[in-house]
Amino acid sequence: MQFINSDVGFIAHNEGISKTTDGGQTWNKINLATNSFATYFSIYALNEDKILAGGDSLFYTEDCGESWQKINLQNLNGKIKKIMLINDSSYIILVTKSNYGQIYKGSTINNNWNLVFELTNKDIYDFDFYNSVGILVGKDKSVIYRSTNYGQNWIQSSEPNLIYANYTRTNIRTVKFVNENLIYAAGWGSYVGYQKTIIINSTDGGLTWQQVDLDENNSTYSNIYASIVLNDGKCLLGGGFFLRRLNNVIKKRRH
Repeated sequence: MQFINSDVGFIAHNEGISKTTDGGQTWNKINLATNSFATYFSIYALNEDKILAGGDSLFYTEDCGESWQKINLQNLNGKIKKIMLINDSSYIILVTKSNYGQIYKGSTINNNWNLVFELTNKDIYDFDFYNSVGILVGKDKSVIYRSTNYGQNWIQSSEPNLIYANYTRTNIRTVKFVNENLIYAAGWGSYVGYQKTIIINSTDGGLTWQQVDLDENNSTYSNIYASIVLNDGKCLLGGGFFLRRLNNVIKKRRH
């Protein structure tokens, strides 16, 4: 889901794409490029007219869905799960399936799209950018990669040292830049074996990572699947609960 202002927003779902013009009070489906019941997993709206939509394929419209252009991504092997504009003209696209992940980079101006990164044995779950620096995360704590040139090249970062040793999995599901230096990422947690939710951060732009030590009052054991940075610089992490970062303190919030 993406809002381009307080009134206009778009959402991708299992029957296509819908648009709201009243802040989410009502939604209307817009014309689609393919079967009207095709599932779309991701959307990026540059404005009310120019939209990229991804699912089994990538499509682009410049007239709010009246007509669509299918964009050919060579060697596409999975579902398009995320689309992000990272500078004035370049997009990064995440493609995933079980134990596999791809990153494409391209532009709707010249329609030049290239596969720039691929993992053939582990999932990629999420990525985020702050100016030219990008971080991607995935199947376990070893899947943390960093780019310094708008996603053209990716280098594996050092693994975080997890201070709790009883993890059966170390999935990292979501990542968000708070500023150019501070980044939060989170994922696995389980009440089986009391595996505390993995929340890690970097204070040097993704070069090194460490686990955040939660006090017992704010400890939780649920999976984190999503994150968002608010206008005041605070970071919200969401899963079976909400965690809010306030003055560098992690606090648990109920739904």
